[in-house]
Amino acid sequence: MLHLPSPQRFLENIRARGQRFMDKILNRAYLKTVDPFVINRELTRHRSPIFRNTLIDCSLEEDEQNPYYTGLLNTLANHCCGKIPIPVCLIDNDPLCDAVEDRFQEWGVENGIGAAIRELRRVAARSGIGVAIPYKMKTEHEIKLGFQVVGAEYLRSPPFKPEVIDGIEMWPGTQDIKAVWIQEEDKPEPTQYLEKDIIVFARKRVHKFWPECASAFQVYPSIRRYMTSALKTAEMQTSIPMALELDPAVWPQGSAGYDGKYEYEPGFVPTLPPGVKLSGLNFAQVSEDRSKFVDLMVGTAARCVDMPTILALSDSSDSNMATAHIDLQPWSYAVEIDRYDFEKAVRKMFRLWYQFASWWPGYLPSIAINYPKPPIIFHYSVLFQHPDPVKRAQARESDLRSGASTLTRIYSQDGLTARREIRKECKLLGISTKEYYKLILSSRSKVVNDASNTSSSQNQDNPQRKKSKAA
Repeated sequence: MLHLPSPQRFLENIRARGQRFMDKILNRAYLKTVDPFVINRELTRHRSPIFRNTLIDCSLEEDEQNPYYTGLLNTLANHCCGKIPIPVCLIDNDPLCDAVEDRFQEWGVENGIGAAIRELRRVAARSGIGVAIPYKMKTEHEIKLGFQVVGAEYLRSPPFKPEVIDGIEMWPGTQDIKAVWIQEEDKPEPTQYLEKDIIVFARKRVHKFWPECASAFQVYPSIRRYMTSALKTAEMQTSIPMALELDPAVWPQGSAGYDGKYEYEPGFVPTLPPGVKLSGLNFAQVSEDRSKFVDLMVGTAARCVDMPTILALSDSSDSNMATAHIDLQPWSYAVEIDRYDFEKAVRKMFRLWYQFASWWPGYLPSIAINYPKPPIIFHYSVLFQHPDPVKRAQARESDLRSGASTLTRIYSQDGLTARREIRKECKLLGISTKEYYKLILSSRSKVVNDASNTSSSQNQDNPQRKKSKAA
């Protein structure tokens, strides 16, 4: 008779075999010694959650111990989000637009929303996914909406739910998140949060999320070991290390030699034992090639997020303005793409705030009820500017004259709104808004006419110069 194992015993055997297989392939020693291409090939085939958890643990460890990795994450979050994304309301109602823009920034300052947005982007880069959970804050502000940000290290799968993988439940047949399960400190089992009630951001595909700089984890441990070695070498050089040199006449070859601690008897003067003298140890200076080795490794690791080396190192000593512009231009383009992808999370935060703000009596104008989803655009802080203020002013003038930029964009770079600043300026000058607009347009047309007259005069002078040269 054929005896079949029970279903429970069969599942236990399968789990045990899978665990032994993954322990053999995916332990930390294997990750440090095996060819990385083999790792990628094997784990892309299996898509092991153990491998993702190992990468997440490594990322958390590097964030705690490696200042270069911490600086990379901070720079990425700060450049992507800035102080706080500035909303510009597009409703044809100036009082409501002013109220929405002012109240949003006021709420962001009072409840620390700018820090929460930056932390969401940072956590997503560090662990592969970031989750912002709205909660009621203990604050004096009218809108008590705040966000608690957690990463992938807090996601846990509940028991007896095979559809939940690493704390994330997907809609069947799609790559859209249905819910996440977060392990809270005061509860034995993870709590379910529906995607409609939280804000989730993942830079990569969710079914294989891991830290964005995962490819650099074979470089960052070497950087940390190099820094530790360099620090010990510097300490030894500053401490002037000495060694005991034994006299062969007193300590012949083959003897046990001097070992242990020399005991002084009462009344003895503390000196070296007989036949022993101190000799200094020579330490060679670190070569320039070796000192640049860490720069090379940091720059290689920063390529995971397209960050230039001068930002990853926070050192521009070997860079001039021309090379810095070449290095920073691709990074600026990468940040623009990242802001576009991340704006989905920012817009959801705005919608949650606007929903609470429109319900609170007297917080916004009563007409806000007629606009349940007001159209808005977000402006962010400028990454880099030319150090010469005159050239910056000339560049703004050229952009405004050619139509490449607008007053709204220019004022938003400083966290201001063009519509309101123009009204303040009109009130200060004692003129109407229409008159101010006429002055702006006339100044632009005057500049254009002056430029055209200058170019035409130069063209007329060229034939005379040619005749004088020919003569």
